[in-house]
Amino acid sequence: SVAAGIILSEIQRQRQAAGLYDTCRIDQWTYDRLFFEWAHPVITAFCQERGLRYPPLDGQGEIKQPARWYASVREGSAPFLGREWQGVAGSDRGRRGQ
Repeated sequence: SVAAGIILSEIQRQRQAAGLYDTCRIDQWTYDRLFFEWAHPVITAFCQERGLRYPPLDGQGEIKQPARWYASVREGSAPFLGREWQGVAGSDRGRRGQ
């Protein structure tokens, strides 16, 4: 509705004025993990069910060389999670200066 649009627009204006969009307020590891999980929910579920690390993403948020990654899964050579979740392995999504 129009009212909802006006409210959301005002919220965005106030958040912008407060500088809340100027910097990322979560750490890079969490950002990368959440980005992957929201952008690729089917692959997320697949990896979580099998204990696999998430495949690396390119700068556009797409899986780098998806055919190669899937072949490594079929061969059993895809990296598994370590003792704790390893993050988005090899991701350069959102990485600055690395």
